[in-house]
Amino acid sequence: MTGNLRYKETRNEEERRKRPEMAAPMVLATPYNSVSVVINGNRRGCTARFAVEAKKSLLCISNGHGEDEVAVSILKEITSMGGLKLEVKAIPLVGMGHAYKRCGIATVGPSRNMPSGGFFFMSKLGLLQDIHAGLISLTVLQWKTIQAWAIKNPNGTLLAVGDLFPLFLAWMASRKCIKVCQMSAGSGIKFIFVGTAKSEYYRCDVDNLNHKLGFFDCVESILFPQCVCLPWERAMMADLNCCLIVPRDSITTASLKKALPPSAESKVKDLGNPMMDNLNPSGVLEFLKKQIPSLCVALLPGSRAPEVYSNWKTILDAVENLLMSPISDQIIFLVPIFSSLEIGLFSKTLLSMGWKFGVSESLLPDIEDSILCTENILSASSDPNGESGILYSFSYKKDNAFLLLTRDLFPDVANLADAAIAMAGTATEQLVGMGKPVFTLSGNGPQYTSQFANAQSRLLGKSVILCSRHSIVGEMTKILKGERFMNFFKENGLKRMGATGASKRIALQIHHLIWHKDSP
Repeated sequence: MTGNLRYKETRNEEERRKRPEMAAPMVLATPYNSVSVVINGNRRGCTARFAVEAKKSLLCISNGHGEDEVAVSILKEITSMGGLKLEVKAIPLVGMGHAYKRCGIATVGPSRNMPSGGFFFMSKLGLLQDIHAGLISLTVLQWKTIQAWAIKNPNGTLLAVGDLFPLFLAWMASRKCIKVCQMSAGSGIKFIFVGTAKSEYYRCDVDNLNHKLGFFDCVESILFPQCVCLPWERAMMADLNCCLIVPRDSITTASLKKALPPSAESKVKDLGNPMMDNLNPSGVLEFLKKQIPSLCVALLPGSRAPEVYSNWKTILDAVENLLMSPISDQIIFLVPIFSSLEIGLFSKTLLSMGWKFGVSESLLPDIEDSILCTENILSASSDPNGESGILYSFSYKKDNAFLLLTRDLFPDVANLADAAIAMAGTATEQLVGMGKPVFTLSGNGPQYTSQFANAQSRLLGKSVILCSRHSIVGEMTKILKGERFMNFFKENGLKRMGATGASKRIALQIHHLIWHKDSP
């Protein structure tokens, strides 16, 4: 909004000199902190314009480790664009926001690790544990932080990444800003929604997988068949202050466009899935390419404690069956451990199951300087973050197999692996997007239940193979021996997860909306 002031020309120059304050431009306070001042400076009526433009602000709201990574990928692209005076902050609703801190993005508001790791909706016990740990008070404080930021930055932009909850908070903050700052609907703070949770693939059985939907899923499909996004979600997306909606895949984009009012259809963009960005290997494990035997398998137990440690035991039980099978003369297992986890507990489980610590000279003849191996594994990994500048990686041997336990090397592991055994969320989706088959096991913890495994299978199609510790040998042998299957995984991964570059495409759209708010 631009405010214009016009000074009437004084009758003569003598009166103008007596009132010098009239020559000074006046600054008006506006919702966008920008003002144009027009002064009629001479008798000919020519004008001079002065513009005052405030620095723009953006607050990112995300609810989960995977969502934090998606948000960081987008924010890095935005901040890399030169010449922008943009203040970027984030509020992680789940966990401590390690992804933001790793990239130097400032976080605001309280943060805390909850017993369920953010998956309280999958377990009544998990919900009760979270409430006992202070979930309600934490949520209230986080909402107050977002609300205060919105009122302080009425020219700002909110970026909600995840599901209904961050979208709801962004919508509420926008409404609160309009009320407090006495703005009209459609003016003031804008919000953007990048949806990572909802997909039509959850409901459309395009691969004839015949998975049974849960009770509530069935009710939703009957009551609201037109779109996986429910009416109240679509109402928030149709709000005048919502200026961009990015669903996670093409099929959901098409469905949402049909379900929204015609006036809101244009704000829905099919820009891809940011989960597939930033997966280029660092090269730290390049030396393994010459040494990798006929089969390389990634083991992905997840990222949330404490169930990640029970997931690890379940995966190792399945690995035992692979070791007793003739699937390969040699197998190498690669395990990328998330930075916040205690790597010593993974090692302790390996040692208790008969794995021997040490580097094999035949497999790893040239250990690069970036790989640190130590005889005293438990004491060396007592600090979950390790020493600055040192990558912790440990090797184990059992029968015809080698296992490499690494710290934060998922892109390297994903690129080297032929397949994966997983009980993870985001990592499973990324492996599928890279064209790799993922053999998934269901566990008993709140993070990765049978319900969650079935939902992943519906979302990702036949690239996710549900199996037990006993059936994994037969399933893996059948899949990895067929070239036809491997070509299918590449095509399916591209269809379900999209091509790389989504973060940059989304960032360009956000950049335009932030700096051209008055444009259609």
